[in-house]
Amino acid sequence: NNQRIKDGIPGLGFDWFNYGGITRDVDLVQTPKTYIKDYFVQLAQHDENIIDGYVTLDGPSKEQEIEINIPELHVNFKTRTDKEGKAILRFPLRKKTLWTPENPKLYEVHVSAETDRLKEQIGFRTIKVAGTNILLNGKSIFLKGINIHEEVPQRRSRAYSESDYKMLLDWAKELGCNYVRLVHYPHHEKMVKMAEKMGLMVWEELPIYQGIDFADPGMKYKMNFMLKEMIARDKNRAAVIIWSLSNETYPSAARDSSLTALYNLTKSLDNTRLVTSAFNNRR
Repeated sequence: NNQRIKDGIPGLGFDWFNYGGITRDVDLVQTPKTYIKDYFVQLAQHDENIIDGYVTLDGPSKEQEIEINIPELHVNFKTRTDKEGKAILRFPLRKKTLWTPENPKLYEVHVSAETDRLKEQIGFRTIKVAGTNILLNGKSIFLKGINIHEEVPQRRSRAYSESDYKMLLDWAKELGCNYVRLVHYPHHEKMVKMAEKMGLMVWEELPIYQGIDFADPGMKYKMNFMLKEMIARDKNRAAVIIWSLSNETYPSAARDSSLTALYNLTKSLDNTRLVTSAFNNRR
């Protein structure tokens, strides 16, 4: 349904459109009755030699043994989920190569439960600020980047294939960029993963922008829902260094309180990344 509505996110009447029915892949995933619902395997914000994360299960058998394997680093960590299906991950990770734009190292990580298992490639790095310096793995880094929409100019249509994503990211690399702002909505997860493999840091953004009625009672739920989905999908991507909550919103008391609440929710879900909003005006 591509109908635009006043209380939608994004809203009405602007110069780009995130509508049009199904425009991305649809995957049907078969799972066991009790399956790995979520996992977070990243370095602790305060110590780059420690993994600080979790695994959660969903289903009837929530208490199970959990195992994390990183074969290349000879890591084998075991723990158990509690009655709610959650296991805390905390173990040392010392002899690893940190992910950087110059060397975007990824490791194969296996996450196993008694009834389910999965694997994916994960990179490890820290991102912080110290005064006006942005620190990647403790070293000051200068961000050189551009905005990218999920669009292909040659066809004047949405980017939808891996070759489309590669073309857009290749252009950024050719310009000398080390990071990209993927505006103004979470781009396809394949594009984020491709940026990660190419050594491009990523600013990932919610479609909260001009015209949003922050005083609308239902808006908080919609914003929170979108934020949770974005973080749930890409929180294990080393390339993603910034969660952006909004773009060019109009000043108001409702706007300020809404974005403050959204910031606090972001930090409660993931405290390992920077959080920002893009503004084009002053109060």
